[in-house]
Amino acid sequence: MSKFCLTPPSQRFELPRPDAFTTKASQLVGEGRNLVALGAPGSGKTTLAVSLVAQAVAQGRQAVLLSPTRVRADQLRTYLVQAQTQLANRQGQAAAQELTPTSGGPADQSAPAADSGVPADKSGPAQTGPAASAQTYTQDAAGAAPTASVQVDTPRVFTPAAFALRILSQWFSQRLQPLPAPVLLMGADEDAALEQLIGQVSWSQPAEVTQTRGFRAQIRNLFSRCGELGVDYQLLEQLGQAAQVQLWCEAAPLLKLWDSQSDISAANRAMALKLDTARLQDRALYALEHWYQADVTAPPQLPDLVVVDDYQDCTAATARLLHALAALNLGEAEGQGWSAGQVPSAGLGGASGAQGPGSRSSANGSGDATGAGEPGDVGVSGPSTGGPGGVSSPGGAVGHRDGRSTQIVVLGNPDEAVETFRGGDPLMLASAARDFDAVALTLPQVHRGSRQIAALIELAVQQVQVAGCISQRRPNYQHLAQNSQSVCFKIAPDDTVQVGAVAAHMRSLHLEQGLAWGQMAVIVRQSSSVELIRQELRRGGVPLAPDTPALLLRSEPAAKALLDCARAALEQLLGVPVVQEEAARSLLLSPLVGFSAIELRRLRRILGESPDHLSTRVLSDTELFDQLEAAPTLAAKAKVAQAINEALAKERSEGLEALVWGAWQASGKAQYWRQLALDIEADSLLRQRADHDLDVVISLFKRLEVWSERNPSAPGQQFLDELEAQQVASDSVAALGARPQGVSVLTVAACAGRQWEFVAVLGIDDGVWPNLRLRDSLTQTGLLTDIVSQRIADTVNLASLTSSSDPQALAQARAQICSDEMRLLVAAMSRANSQLWLGAVNGGEQGPSSFFNYLSRQSAIPVEPIQPGGAYTLRGLVATLRRQLMLDLKHNDGTQAPQIAALLAALAQRGVPGADPRSWLGIAGASQFLTELPAQLEGQDRLGTQVTAHAVVALKQLQAQRVNQARQRGARLSPSDVENIETCPLRWYLQRHGGSPASSSAQQIGALIHWLAQQGQEHGLSREQLLDLFYRERSSLQLPGGWYGRQENQRVEKMVENLALYLANSPANMQVEVECPVRAQVELEVDGAPLKIKISGRADRLEHTSQGIDVIDFKTGASVDSAGAQTNAQLATYRVALQARGENVHGGALIMLGKENKKAQVDALTYPGSRELAPSDYLETGQGWDTDLISAAARDSLGPSYQARTGEHCRHCAYQDFCPALSDRNYL
Repeated sequence: MSKFCLTPPSQRFELPRPDAFTTKASQLVGEGRNLVALGAPGSGKTTLAVSLVAQAVAQGRQAVLLSPTRVRADQLRTYLVQAQTQLANRQGQAAAQELTPTSGGPADQSAPAADSGVPADKSGPAQTGPAASAQTYTQDAAGAAPTASVQVDTPRVFTPAAFALRILSQWFSQRLQPLPAPVLLMGADEDAALEQLIGQVSWSQPAEVTQTRGFRAQIRNLFSRCGELGVDYQLLEQLGQAAQVQLWCEAAPLLKLWDSQSDISAANRAMALKLDTARLQDRALYALEHWYQADVTAPPQLPDLVVVDDYQDCTAATARLLHALAALNLGEAEGQGWSAGQVPSAGLGGASGAQGPGSRSSANGSGDATGAGEPGDVGVSGPSTGGPGGVSSPGGAVGHRDGRSTQIVVLGNPDEAVETFRGGDPLMLASAARDFDAVALTLPQVHRGSRQIAALIELAVQQVQVAGCISQRRPNYQHLAQNSQSVCFKIAPDDTVQVGAVAAHMRSLHLEQGLAWGQMAVIVRQSSSVELIRQELRRGGVPLAPDTPALLLRSEPAAKALLDCARAALEQLLGVPVVQEEAARSLLLSPLVGFSAIELRRLRRILGESPDHLSTRVLSDTELFDQLEAAPTLAAKAKVAQAINEALAKERSEGLEALVWGAWQASGKAQYWRQLALDIEADSLLRQRADHDLDVVISLFKRLEVWSERNPSAPGQQFLDELEAQQVASDSVAALGARPQGVSVLTVAACAGRQWEFVAVLGIDDGVWPNLRLRDSLTQTGLLTDIVSQRIADTVNLASLTSSSDPQALAQARAQICSDEMRLLVAAMSRANSQLWLGAVNGGEQGPSSFFNYLSRQSAIPVEPIQPGGAYTLRGLVATLRRQLMLDLKHNDGTQAPQIAALLAALAQRGVPGADPRSWLGIAGASQFLTELPAQLEGQDRLGTQVTAHAVVALKQLQAQRVNQARQRGARLSPSDVENIETCPLRWYLQRHGGSPASSSAQQIGALIHWLAQQGQEHGLSREQLLDLFYRERSSLQLPGGWYGRQENQRVEKMVENLALYLANSPANMQVEVECPVRAQVELEVDGAPLKIKISGRADRLEHTSQGIDVIDFKTGASVDSAGAQTNAQLATYRVALQARGENVHGGALIMLGKENKKAQVDALTYPGSRELAPSDYLETGQGWDTDLISAAARDSLGPSYQARTGEHCRHCAYQDFCPALSDRNYL
């Protein structure tokens, strides 16, 4: 396959050169005609929309571009800016050519330049005002070539709701006595308002259901559709009775209350109104209707032209507002407003029976749009005797426009609607030509994709029910490139294998064909799949484009930590001479400081502090650092905590903003997270987390800044309370700053209006795509939409739709859903420009869907199975090659090293992290190999024998160097290090050098049990007292709720009982040391030479008996990872260290507190054989089996290679996904 022609990550808009179709469309718009343009996917609808607006603005007209969603509006705004710039440049070039004399005489001023981008026929309404100065030309005194200076209005791109809000804001504010500005309710605000009202209505559902957030979400969705469809509480109750939907009848009184808060009638205008987005457009329509009946001092600021892209995803409320703008004839004197019968009723098929824009000529939506001709033809609507739905048009003349009426242009395709679940109505395009008295055009050609992709989309469209328009289904795509490899169908045994194969293919496209990461995307049906796929792609080494998830700031750890600090300071719990223990502990455990629960327990043991005063002491005691010399990590975190507390004390009087900023500055996380986010060698998940946390903090500061500006006199506590009460995610955290491009992973709705070279459409599985489950099963919102928008035939009994008595009715309802699902698939497939990957799963209970089978069968494209394994990530490949190189140099004298090193060199030259030997062989300059390797790579693709010899020498030198360095400074091991290294050196190394997984519940339980053992021994606690102490402390375990949490709590409680049993049976007169530091230095032979080894540990319990010291180690599990209890490495190391200090050691024991002990026998707790440690000759000869363990552990700890050993411990190892010893599991 040839290489792709790449485009920048932010897709550039190219203003098209005029052709016959665009010229005709521009002529019609220039003549003031309304226009409806249909087109297949990729036919240039968005390009035409942007071009028409850019041309209108260049001509001095007030033009607005509308898009159904904010994401698409943002994209169109970028396109429009680029289009205006390109148009201005073309006009400037044309003007320069016209003013430059040619051999043929003066230029013909009546004919436009061929490349002007403006239609040849610019007849239409005479332009005044801005049009007169739209273009000015300047020429300097020296006679230089003239340059064009184009003056244009700022481009305006809105969603319909935002456009309606502008109308309302003017209607409220520009009065003799201005009214309070309306308050727009977002998702979180709607949920909070509904929570206050929902209890005022009686429900047949139990309170456990109606008080949940899920129930409120379904009610919100129902009310949104009611607002968009013009359904008031009376009609909702009528439809509920007719369809036998009891919940509609019960929700009708609540809908009445809900609508009253946004009522803008005269009786309600003095209040600050609360408007939800679903009702904004009807409220704006009301304002226009009553504009001169109020004391508004200025006419409405309405555009001359409104262009709507993706009209199939707009709601009926948008259609009503557009129709009002098209029919509006506002005079300047009071009373010259709407004519009788000019404005349609608020509802489509509402209680009054009047029909508005979007009403259907047939119940089932069949038939073509009036006047829509064949592809490329121009179909003009014939004369109509009335307006939409038979309502008389203003003035009795069709298409007559004067005064402030607005010209309407809508573009769309009913076969690629993606917003039907939010009220989008693709059927509105069928009646748009009649509604707006418009000319209907069909874009003739497809400009995106290959011939195979276009043919596949055509097959899919055939399975979509006709939505009144069919002319867009017959585009010409024979001129597109023929590429038999542009479409593939892939079957995988599970989702992980599928995503892994996609990642491998993306890497191939990027590395072998040079395709930019930003030109690739994965599109899925369900939003719940997005994050899972993103995680798998990250593991596969694929960079991702930043996303903008909606979230709750109070639920984000970084934001919550700052907010908690500020609240505690305002409530004088922190930043005061005596801080509150609970608030101090929350600060220590927050991301700003970073203590884990286990670290706090360790800190408690070092300081010897009680749990009730530990956190307070950490924040206030500046002398505790003397006791933390041996724990620098704990000391550093304690210093950060004290700095934050001091900042809170300093800034408390300055207000909330100063408190949050002071805590953030004192934490030092800004620089740390920034460095981590930019560190390409760091773990990708940690980088993503740091990157996200930085964006969250910036978003918090922005929201706080806006709130402070809007509420200058409000206390900061109010802001904190508002965030705390928020239940629905509404803050969109945009990825800020310059970032490298990456692969986009998004839903179909989010991908509308965009395109990529390679697109993988995944999850086309049975039950997933299509998902034929009836939407909002409790409120049956989808059924309401189908009834009101006449998507259900009049012959269907509404009551039968909610019961199983009429299978035909249910089949019709599911057929509508199936068509909507296929529309989603069409929209997803049409985003691909060069390659399209369609993926499904066939394994277990999953299988490909009917959509997948239909398209693969009808297209005759073979389905290719994907086999698990064999797809290396770049990091996995580097790790495997490094391991093989080390083993080859160590055991085979480097026979395969040239080939392996050549592969690593190739990866290093391409910038793959970890492939350059200088980053992993140790100290730079340690050997000739390190210094000469770059020169060796310059002239050859494969490394020769000389470099291999250097590699062997370098490895041996490095091993000897590390041993010699250790001999000079001494090795340092703990008893647990010896045991962990004996089990698996690689796992020990990863844990020791920052690879420890997050604190698990098992670790937290272990820390708590050891602390209880210390408290029980030191204070002589009884069983009841130990249990009581456990009950007070168990909240720190953060056990999950439900059955599992109860089981875990019972298990830990049994451990405490076993601990109490052991302590109670210890001899009363026996001397016992708990949490006893054990430090000693021994000199053992390592690699034929003596090595000083410092052993440092903390024994759980040392029991001084008449025979000597017994080392006791408490275990919270039921078994241990040890080849034999009599040769336990940890107990043996303690014995050697104590004997080196001159102590008489008798033995030791492993006490299994997690063991089932129904008979309450203390002897049953001792692990079999652990009391009888195998004898050693260490005291007599200086060497024994125990010292051999320590010597081997010291040698293995020095590296540079660390062996991965398999065993029972592998079953619970946190590193098994990338362990080289488990290569048979195909994890790499």
